[in-house]
Amino acid sequence: MDTVDKQGALAAAIAAATGEVGAVAKTGRNTHDRYTYSSDEDFARAVQPVMARHGLALVPIQMDAVWYDTETRKGSTMRGCVLTVRWLLMHSAGGSQEMVTIGEGIDRADKAAYKAQTGARKYALRLAFQTPTSDDAEQHSPEPRRTGPTLDQWRSRLRAITDRGTDYVRGAWAKTPAEVREQLGLDFLTEITEAASKHDATTDTDGADLDAALGG
Repeated sequence: MDTVDKQGALAAAIAAATGEVGAVAKTGRNTHDRYTYSSDEDFARAVQPVMARHGLALVPIQMDAVWYDTETRKGSTMRGCVLTVRWLLMHSAGGSQEMVTIGEGIDRADKAAYKAQTGARKYALRLAFQTPTSDDAEQHSPEPRRTGPTLDQWRSRLRAITDRGTDYVRGAWAKTPAEVREQLGLDFLTEITEAASKHDATTDTDGADLDAALGG
């Protein structure tokens, strides 16, 4: 089987799996904000048997993490992790396709990376098979009142630095206020990271240069 046939078989398997998965159940519950959501386990339970039937496998092949500290409104410090994961979606016939997702986790103890990895895997399954949910993170978080730049201004600032490379963008994202990151969402983070990956820049991500790029 040549490369074209292998990729065609992969596409056919993805299409068939997408048609079988359907909507994903919601068993996760955020007790603080009082809403339900489709968890990583919900996605795994819905998608993995279908992937197995169609000879599909999804494996991580690279992970890059950016760590940061953030303060809560009560003044306590929490540890945050932004994890960029490169995945390889493979078919038993030999075809494969790379994809990238991003997860973010914040925790008072040592679970930030695990939360970020779980989020990245959930979105990989969701995007690979176009699974419908009503779980977009942005719609569950009312926009906080801010006196600084608007969300559109933050979008413009972050898009404007993608030519400086992925390390610079990840550093800028880590220094962006937590409420802004929450409102912009993981889809936007994926967008700017993928745009930055097309550049080989190695601009220093520390100090005043990065602050100035963000308008600080």
